[in-house]
Amino acid sequence: MFARKVDAERFDADVRADVSRGVYVDPAAGRVTVNAYGETWRVGRLHADSTAELVERTLRVHVYPVFGGMRTAQVRASTIQAWVKDRAQVLAPSSLRVAYGYLVSTFRAAVIDRVIGVSPCQGIQLPDLPGEDMFIRTAEQIHALSAALAGPGGCPGGYEALPLVGAGTGLRQGEA
Repeated sequence: MFARKVDAERFDADVRADVSRGVYVDPAAGRVTVNAYGETWRVGRLHADSTAELVERTLRVHVYPVFGGMRTAQVRASTIQAWVKDRAQVLAPSSLRVAYGYLVSTFRAAVIDRVIGVSPCQGIQLPDLPGEDMFIRTAEQIHALSAALAGPGGCPGGYEALPLVGAGTGLRQGEA
């Protein structure tokens, strides 16, 4: 395995130091596939049924086809960044963030379990979430809407208060 005795001794000293510090990662542990470890991670989570189904489906459809057969120690940040770029073509930014979050959690658990030494999910650039332009009505517009609901031909039943309640509290239409 080692060409020189000094290299073997250095490796032995490094391993002994890692073991004594409690940070040793067995190289054999990193041979487990992402699919095998991901399933161990997934079934060990405490999720509501609907969330558990979402996690399983997301891993099966978006993560395992690319990473599933890879050994956990083989996955690099560059591989994950390429996956993010590819998935950005088919997933909305918010959905991609969910899928990426499951991948991050899986690799974080692998680090904690000492399957790998460092998570490859560091420094990954995700697409920006689209900002929504908010249209905030003026006080005059709110009062005009309230008056229109109360006036002749308006809605019966006291709905004229709804624009005032919504504007003052931030409640949505169904909540008000």
